[in-house]
Order: sequence, then C-alpha cells, then structure tokens
Amino acid sequence: MTAGEFKRTVTVLGENTEKGKQKFQQELEETHKLFKQFVSQNRPCLDIDKIATGEHWFGQQAIALQLVDEISTSDDLILEKMKEKQVLNVKYRLKKSLIKKFGRQAEESAINIIHRYSTKQSRDFMY
Repeated sequence: MTAGEFKRTVTVLGENTEKGKQKFQQELEETHKLFKQFVSQNRPCLDIDKIATGEHWFGQQAIALQLVDEISTSDDLILEKMKEKQVLNVKYRLKKSLIKKFGRQAEESAINIIHRYSTKQSRDFMY
C-alpha cells in the first residue's frame, strides 16, 4: 500500500498513467540537473553539456574526459591511504554461492538425522 498521489509514479506490475509518467520524467530531469550542478562545482574545467548526455565512458575514456583522476582498485586506494592514515580494520566478506548455502543446509539436515537416529538407537538399546 502507498499514500500520496505520486508515491509510486511508475511501476512494473501496476498501471502506469500518463500523469505518473510525466511526474517520473520531471523527477528524472530534476535529478539530472542536480547531478550536473554537482559535477560542475567539483570539476569546473569540464564542458558539462558535452559530458552530461546520458552516455557512459570506460576507464581511459573517463580519464581523457577528466571525469576521473585515476583508475585503481579499492585495495590500491587502501594501501595508498595507509601512507598518511592509520587503517584500523579491513574486512572482506565473500558472498556464499547458492550451492554453498544449500550444501550447508543439507549438511546440517544430515547431522540432525544421524543424531536423531543414533539417539533413538541408544534408547532402544537401553530397553
């Protein structure tokens, strides 16, 4: 459920009205305007009309257009910052694959079954 006329202007599953589409387009235009202002403030040397076209650029193209200063990995950035600051903790979390998630559940289920069976066997033995 939602409240407000423009709470959900465009939806994949519901009906998209012309009024909703216009509102969504208006919000996109406002977002684009704010983005251009931010980029212009932080990179005043850029020709904002040339680069704010909705296109995208890769690596060396972005450097040539002065959209980025350099390209590096997050590890490289951390190592560079360690020269001037103290890094207290870096933790990497790898996402488990679906197979590993199911594998762990299957393992736990098998352990539970074996435990129940062995517990039942020991009770039967005692009688």
